[in-house]
Amino acid sequence: MNTGVAVVGAAESDLGVSDLPALALLAQGVTRALDDAGLALRDVDGLATSGTGRFPATQAAGYLGIAPAWTDSTFAGGSAFEMYVARAAQAIAAGQCATVVIAYGSDQRSRRSRSLTGPLDPAAPEAQFEAPAGPLYPLSHYAMAARRYLHVYGHSRRALAEVAVAARAWALLNPAAHRHGAGPLTVDDVLAAPMVSSPLTKADCCLVTDGGGAVVLTSLDRARDLRRPPVRVLGYGEATTHTGSAGPDDLLANPGAYASAARAYRRAGLTPADIDVTQVYDSFTITTLLTLEALGFCGPGEAADFVADGRIRPGGGFPLNTGGGGLSYGHPGMFGVFLLIEAVRQLRGECGPRQVPGARTAVAHGTGGILSTHATVVLARDDPCGPGTAPPGPPGPGRGPDPPRPREGPLPAPLDEPVRQPEVPPPGGPSRTASDDPVPSPEPRQRWDGPLPAPSGDPVPGPETRQRWDGRLPAACGDTVPETRQRWDGPLPAPSGDPVPGPETRQWWDGRLPAACGDTVPGPEPRLRWDGRLPAACGDSVPGPGPRQRWDGPPPAPADEGRVGTQVPPWDGPLPAPADAVTRPWWDATRVGRLTVQRCDGCRTAQHPPRVLCTGCGATHGLRLLPVAATAVLDTFTVVHRAPSDRPLPYALGRIRLAEGPVLLAPLEGDHEALRCGQSLRLNWRTLPDGRMLPAFHPAGDAADLSAAARPGPPITDPPHAAPAPPSEPEP
Repeated sequence: MNTGVAVVGAAESDLGVSDLPALALLAQGVTRALDDAGLALRDVDGLATSGTGRFPATQAAGYLGIAPAWTDSTFAGGSAFEMYVARAAQAIAAGQCATVVIAYGSDQRSRRSRSLTGPLDPAAPEAQFEAPAGPLYPLSHYAMAARRYLHVYGHSRRALAEVAVAARAWALLNPAAHRHGAGPLTVDDVLAAPMVSSPLTKADCCLVTDGGGAVVLTSLDRARDLRRPPVRVLGYGEATTHTGSAGPDDLLANPGAYASAARAYRRAGLTPADIDVTQVYDSFTITTLLTLEALGFCGPGEAADFVADGRIRPGGGFPLNTGGGGLSYGHPGMFGVFLLIEAVRQLRGECGPRQVPGARTAVAHGTGGILSTHATVVLARDDPCGPGTAPPGPPGPGRGPDPPRPREGPLPAPLDEPVRQPEVPPPGGPSRTASDDPVPSPEPRQRWDGPLPAPSGDPVPGPETRQRWDGRLPAACGDTVPETRQRWDGPLPAPSGDPVPGPETRQWWDGRLPAACGDTVPGPEPRLRWDGRLPAACGDSVPGPGPRQRWDGPPPAPADEGRVGTQVPPWDGPLPAPADAVTRPWWDATRVGRLTVQRCDGCRTAQHPPRVLCTGCGATHGLRLLPVAATAVLDTFTVVHRAPSDRPLPYALGRIRLAEGPVLLAPLEGDHEALRCGQSLRLNWRTLPDGRMLPAFHPAGDAADLSAAARPGPPITDPPHAAPAPPSEPEP
């Protein structure tokens, strides 16, 4: 695809400890990039930026003294600047503006505005549930992804360390890099660095610096008349999937990165085999490994071997993060714009000793949040031969005599998903039909393009003929799993013995009723229907306008399955934020020792944290709190060794997989050295000062790993590290 847009200027500001405000650093990058392009501020009529204040584009425009016709200040973390390339290309093609500057500036190191706890947003839905566990944001979340990766695929921490070693080797060739004069780094240096949030050491984490930068885009026709050789924008893609680390079912699946890359490759008309230079967001060493797999250079779990033996170091055959990356070049809060700057310079042949000979195509991939937002941009030299054809002459010596062959065949799932459906239906084309409906099976998600399965006796036509499929495709579709139930998303069938007429007042009760209610059913099955308030014998005298009632009496008997007695130790860690109308019932249930998840009566989706709608079917009614069992499985965990708080160190937290499906983040108690991914946990409670109780978990023995991606791996034991004093300021 020819977007008709090119990058014509690229530059960074001062880097390191600048003592300049963020807007001044942004302005440095803008003016230097415009000078690189042979343009001036008066030529700029489009501006995209983020991270410099409450109204970043407005403030930047005012500081620069321009009045742009188009702006964008989408905030998506480290992927925002690759997203801006797509928006800018579209705006230029639509005639909204002619010259766009994508810019960023941050003075986080000079202002000491970045701490180990990071920029956790207290308004995030998961914040009040996760904050008491004490995660370093986002470090601990990526540490849990790293732990899971090492466990599932049986790799060691040396695979992570190789990423940091390679980044330092490239930085030694880049005079602008913050670590240019720091000397080489070895794998043993990384492993011996102070542990921060296991298994990530200080050397596994990106730098904390000041800095800024900018790139300038305009039409390709105009670009060919400017100072520098244009770098064409061939394709772009993006995806946003979740917010907290407890959101995704599989923390390693990284579906947003796969989808973003597939969309960019498709628009560019290229494959991973056509890429000469790769720039990926390396906020942490694990981010690099997961991104390489998502970009199609290797399969899931193969990146650790892919980067081994110096392959991603200078001269190693796979040029990756050639400026030094966030690990050794610099990291002023968001690194996405620097990926673009380095890619442009490589394609223009301006990188001196780190130049990749014959580089004609590049991919830049930004990651934001906790593997949450992704954006991919494919760039190419404005070459008459066109991307993907061999340039004249032999390959340069920097690529090595035998470059590694990229992964052959189709890209790993879920790349098929975005490729099979066009982003924008053609004008006048067919409307969406039942066969377009995605199959919402948990793993793997599939899309059925043929006719719907034969009717299963469902006489209710409903307003639409589309049916939701509850399991995998039937055997005729190539799926051997004998799941044939179907879900109906229209009106419910006639009541079968239930006097409650509609879904809005029907409630499901999956635990035992209080003893006073005469429930003698031993266990959660058969499930009893509960149609409103508790019986009078249970002490419920509050009529209330709605059917949802909270239990305000004594704790139900018996005191098992997560229920607690009267002696509950206090919690000495961080406190959760105050509850709101949506989450208050969940916290009220903890007062009587019940851990709950929210479940939809209609599609039976279980979710956490509570919401006002079902994420499975979108229903806004029939959402109930379901008591869960007292046991769970440890999906992954991290042990925090450094934190700017008074909490005793080290402490542990983990992703807890409940038997009912949802995952939550919670404190872990007991011997940290005994923690293992996949082991069984039991629920403990800790009392909060306001009478609520906080769920915590303790190892209860080994159990089968519930993750579909899991396979046995060696235990990952944290090396002994003395807990250092909390840092007085962010360290580079």
